[in-house]
Amino acid sequence: MAVSANKRYVAIAERGVEKPQCAIVDLHSLRRRKVLVPQEGDSREFVCMAFSTDSKYIITQSGAPDWTLQYWTWEKTKVMAQIRTANTTTERYPTSNANASHAPGMGAMGSVAGSTVFMAGGVPASAGMMRDSSSGSVVHQVSFNPTDNTQLCVVGNGIFKLFRYQEGMLKAFAFQKTEQKNYLCHCWSLDDRIIVGTEDSRILIFENNGELRTEIHHSHSPSPTIPATPRAIHVMLAFSKGFICGGTGGSVTLYDRSDENSGSAVAQQGGGGGGGGQQGGVVAGGASKDWYKKSKDFVAGDEGTKVCNMALSPSEDNLVVSTENSQVYAMMLASTEVKGEESRFEPFAQPFHHAPITGMDTCIRKPLIVTCSSDRSVRVWNYLESTSELVKYFPEEAFSVAIHPSGLYILVGFSDKLRLMNLLIDDVRPFREFTIRGCRECRFSNGGQYFAAVHGNTIQIYSTWNFENLGNLKGHNGKVRSLFWSNDDSKIVSAGMDGAIYDWALKDLSAGGVKREGESILK
Repeated sequence: MAVSANKRYVAIAERGVEKPQCAIVDLHSLRRRKVLVPQEGDSREFVCMAFSTDSKYIITQSGAPDWTLQYWTWEKTKVMAQIRTANTTTERYPTSNANASHAPGMGAMGSVAGSTVFMAGGVPASAGMMRDSSSGSVVHQVSFNPTDNTQLCVVGNGIFKLFRYQEGMLKAFAFQKTEQKNYLCHCWSLDDRIIVGTEDSRILIFENNGELRTEIHHSHSPSPTIPATPRAIHVMLAFSKGFICGGTGGSVTLYDRSDENSGSAVAQQGGGGGGGGQQGGVVAGGASKDWYKKSKDFVAGDEGTKVCNMALSPSEDNLVVSTENSQVYAMMLASTEVKGEESRFEPFAQPFHHAPITGMDTCIRKPLIVTCSSDRSVRVWNYLESTSELVKYFPEEAFSVAIHPSGLYILVGFSDKLRLMNLLIDDVRPFREFTIRGCRECRFSNGGQYFAAVHGNTIQIYSTWNFENLGNLKGHNGKVRSLFWSNDDSKIVSAGMDGAIYDWALKDLSAGGVKREGESILK
């Protein structure tokens, strides 16, 4: 996705069966204005896009195997020029195994040419890029020069290229003779320089003509007492005082512009830990104008994830970041300058699941929803207040979950047992276990006096109050995937992977009165 600088339009990239397409949507009317579909190439997806500052043009970067950059005048749905951007296989910079999993994820957002750019990728796109990367390098981000719509910048694995639109063509210029790196992200500074972040913890500052001026060795420390360590840089964002970079380990670092001159040696930007740091230096010699020094280190979330997205408010008071594990954090930058006050990232709304949700249920008498996920957590949500009431992590994955109509108990199915748990103010505690292995579906009755749990092809009915097994419903030839109680709890409907839907009448469970009244089988 990409948002125009005037916040009027959003471009949404869609993967196609044969061709990718980019839909331009008007954010005022919420109507689709144009759809851009390239006529050439074999790629089925766009991996990144960017609007020009005046919002009249857009560039789209297709993925493997073509890696073609298209320059559009989108209102006319016309490709003005296009060029292949990826290097050949032999030119590609090798990605280390340790950092291979840290390619920019979907929605890596930065302020480029006044527009908000989301670098596509994530699991589907990056998987497709890595699948076919033998045909060329991976492109991570593209952008317009904020002051010149005819100049473009492309970075990727072993790729740092500048293009200029001239005479109906995109022409490369300023070829780099320096060591090729895995360039993960970049941004344009307010003084028209290009700041590039790499996988090996380098920050390179180029003039807009492609001349390398400064190299900063980036490191990050979560606290002043912990030594700083190098961190890969995955997203960069320019602002009035300098730039912000985010990367692995949940690291977020602020760099301020320094007016002091420096020598000709490359600066070593390390070991500052939580602030300070040395100022940058000139690589190619000459006088330094506006180099940068590290001012603050922050950690968004925990150190087990990476920062993928960043956005800054127009007043530059608030910074919002999102991480690889689907969490969103916010921080007031203004308070970092208040004497004696330490800023830190806090959840923007509430913590979210960061893996597929495997079970969900709604409470009848309270505005609560309970969910479980393969991230090994069970969460209770208040859907009226849109808040997370309770989060509990378990040593193993939960397969299914159900909440009692009173909102005081939940059932959670694990690989070894089904557990009945109490919902406390700040905790979830089990108090009864049932020998049902790998329960993929469970459900309380509407009155709360019974609950049904699936054990393979069999549905077991239990009493909520004395935990007695009141009956077993057998008849499915495949695993049961869904259960539904009637309003008066006199019937239960089940659906299985065998294509059968059965209607069970529960006349007198204490006497074992269970009868299958209806069925619908699709094979």
